Amino acid sequence: MTRKYLFALFFLIWCGATIAIPAQDMEETAETTDSVVEQAATDSMDAIQKAADQAETTIQKAADQAEATIQKAADQAGTTIQKAATTANTSIQQAADQASATIYEAAENFLAQRQAAEAAEAALRATAADVEQKITELNAIKHNRKCIAMLRFPCLAATYTVGTETMQSATVADDLLSDFNQYFLQSPYFRVLSRQDDAAIDKEKLRILNAAAASGDDAELAKLTRELGLDYFLAGTVKQLYIAPPQTTVIQLTGAQYVSIPSAAIELDYRIVDVATTEIVWADHIIIDLAPQEIAQAHGSVFTLYHILTQMASRRIAEAMDAIAPIRILQISPTGEFTLDRAGTLIIPGALFDVFRRGEPILDPETGEELGSPEYRLATVQVKRVDAKFSYAEICTGSGVITPSDLEYGLIARPYRLPVTVTAPVATPPAPATAPIILLPQDR
Repeated sequence: MTRKYLFALFFLIWCGATIAIPAQDMEETAETTDSVVEQAATDSMDAIQKAADQAETTIQKAADQAEATIQKAADQAGTTIQKAATTANTSIQQAADQASATIYEAAENFLAQRQAAEAAEAALRATAADVEQKITELNAIKHNRKCIAMLRFPCLAATYTVGTETMQSATVADDLLSDFNQYFLQSPYFRVLSRQDDAAIDKEKLRILNAAAASGDDAELAKLTRELGLDYFLAGTVKQLYIAPPQTTVIQLTGAQYVSIPSAAIELDYRIVDVATTEIVWADHIIIDLAPQEIAQAHGSVFTLYHILTQMASRRIAEAMDAIAPIRILQISPTGEFTLDRAGTLIIPGALFDVFRRGEPILDPETGEELGSPEYRLATVQVKRVDAKFSYAEICTGSGVITPSDLEYGLIARPYRLPVTVTAPVATPPAPATAPIILLPQDR
């Protein structure tokens, strides 16, 4: 055990000696290391300071460069923005000017359209007022129409020759009376009473009227019609009616046959009498002798010719209404179309009428009686269309423009009459000698 302790002690002493030597070296090494570390730290501080100075210089230089770049970029941006602002300002100004011009033009167009609409509205209102006034006038006329009696025309002969037939005078008188009613009923100024109007006139009184008409006593007729509240009566006489018998002609070469009527004529006279004064306001003598081309339209029918004659005579008499109540022009449209207050079969499309302006009434200097009004021709119009109550016409020829204001003076229309021209007689040359007629065997 002692040896072990001694060996251990010896070992410990050796170890302490071994450890003491390096500790001295380590102290020296530590002093050297501290010196190196201090020098290194000093060098590091110097390097760091130098690097910091260099970095600061670099950063300053970079900052200066960045500031210069930023300033340059800012200047360029400012210039660009200024140019852009100037361009934008110019574009905006131009757009504003264009928009202002467009708005001004639109405003002018709107104002013009509004003025046109107001003018059109005013024209429509004026037209509506004019039409309403005309309707009022027509209604007044309707309720204040003159009453005229259609009386049977006595016939001078008991019978008349109509082709191969013999027609009683009463039948002729009734047919004429029926045609008179047809035409006179189309007038807006007359209420027509006839033998066929049993509900309007007492049958017995009308029989007396027809008897008085046969006697031709206008004073007695006026007395009787005055009691019936009539304003006018139409009376007359049938003097002649003749339609030649048809003739059949055979063409020898072909054997064809055709029927012809040599002649057809009617003659009568009539008068329209004012009941209040027994004055004859209109009278005429009518002779209708059909021309061959007019007869040819009947195609050989005797009774067609008979009705053509009676209707033509009735139409001629109905035209006498123009002497008492001429056709009036109610209005003139902006397009120049005339509205006439007459329709029916008396006016057909294509018919021509002369338009007159009435002047101031002329008075008799001695009696003061109104003789009538002068009429001044303005134009000739042609009927374009006819409806139930009115007809419409347009100007064909005229001396000037007729305006709606001319209606204030009263415009009337009368059937167009061809101007009468007088020419010097021309000597008729002698007829040339004709060659002898050579008859064929079948014609002998």
